[in-house]
Amino acid sequence: MDSVGASSGTKKDMESLWPRQIEDNYERIRPLGEGAFGIVWLAKAKDREDKKAGDDGDGDESLDSFGDEDSFGAHVPLKGDLPVYVAIKQIATAREEDRKYASREIAILSEVNHPNIVKCLRHVEMPRSQLVVMTLADGPNLGDLVTLGGALSLSLVRLAARQLISAVAYLHGRGVIHRDIKPDNCILVSKTATTSTHHDISTKDDWMSNDSYWDDTAVFEENEWKIVLVDFGFAKALRPDECGTQNSGRHHSVRTLVQRGIEKQASQILERKASSIPSSAPDRTLMKKRTFIVTRRPSSFQKITIRAMSALGTRDFAAPEVKNARAKSVGDAALTESVSDYGLISDAYSIGITIRVMLTGIPAKEENEMAFMSSQDGVLSAIFSCCSTKKARRRKRRYKWLDETPKPARELVLKMTNPLYANRLSVPMAREELWIKGGMTKEDPVITLPEGDFPAGIDDPIKFLKCANASY
Repeated sequence: MDSVGASSGTKKDMESLWPRQIEDNYERIRPLGEGAFGIVWLAKAKDREDKKAGDDGDGDESLDSFGDEDSFGAHVPLKGDLPVYVAIKQIATAREEDRKYASREIAILSEVNHPNIVKCLRHVEMPRSQLVVMTLADGPNLGDLVTLGGALSLSLVRLAARQLISAVAYLHGRGVIHRDIKPDNCILVSKTATTSTHHDISTKDDWMSNDSYWDDTAVFEENEWKIVLVDFGFAKALRPDECGTQNSGRHHSVRTLVQRGIEKQASQILERKASSIPSSAPDRTLMKKRTFIVTRRPSSFQKITIRAMSALGTRDFAAPEVKNARAKSVGDAALTESVSDYGLISDAYSIGITIRVMLTGIPAKEENEMAFMSSQDGVLSAIFSCCSTKKARRRKRRYKWLDETPKPARELVLKMTNPLYANRLSVPMAREELWIKGGMTKEDPVITLPEGDFPAGIDDPIKFLKCANASY
């Protein structure tokens, strides 16, 4: 099973459930996709010139209150302050656990604010589902691009890695774990597109015609492209006590918690080692010092495991500790019947696998790189991906050994996919890697990573979300 906690509703069941306050203001154009919890629609705001400000027709909050929200694409036209094109996610909530997941997603997206994270503009609750109006991320997801053509452009992968790490570091700096990071949930958006209609854009034909996605000589500039992280159906806002700190009014930064974890871990190991060495041993003091040096590695709130969290996500991208599931016991608060012990550091593993897939084109489920590459020889190497709705354009997929990719990139992948979470590179720390921040050579500029409403560096205070204390 790839995902746990799938929606109990179907597309057919939910199509007729749009309430008047949404139907009066939006025209459904076409489905953009279907995830674990529901359908996402491309929608266009209807002409509202005849409506008075502050009146949707039912006394609900005016859609004009959206203000100048980022529409994730400079080409998206605006009607006054309202984005003309939006994404509307319809989430089935017939089951109690589905309702709780939907409430979590809406609450989190309503509080977070980062340029590489989709935004919640409004939501409407109905008897068996909820509609969530979100900013439109208009473009292909990176999973589709890999499936269609294999290994992506090195420039595109680096841009995606930088912005994805920036977005997730921000989430972790706000105590949020995503739990379903994968290429399919990363949307590539062009900031410079000039398309005037959204009826036929972003089709596979359009993606296949852009060879630059797979061209290592192509350059993807930060001011022209962006990655948007979507699908927060499995996300959870953690409480301060779950992250190893209490909400005492003090500011706890990643760096201070790392240092505190180092000192505590070193002290515990020193005590165990010291008690196991005979007092007459001549090198007792030396062994203490050596032990301290060996154990002096980052151990922060990122690596604190939380007991009995829901074992969910996409299996091929899930960290080993997440897949080490067991049956839920009496008293466990998880919403699924299977639980695991893990924490924020599991998102780092998913990011590492996502980057590896983009670099090599090799599916995440293929654990044996040698066996997979061998299977692509001969006839099987000529695999073609074809479009379905228009004139088909064939593209041969390309694959790379991880060793063929830039050394700083593959070292980042190896650090983030360490099977031992205690030794895994955390997402905030990944921001400091040279392949992410730049400066590998004199010709490689150091860049400023995107920031949200609160900075997420290792010296910045952790700002927990208000919704973390909710009962869902």
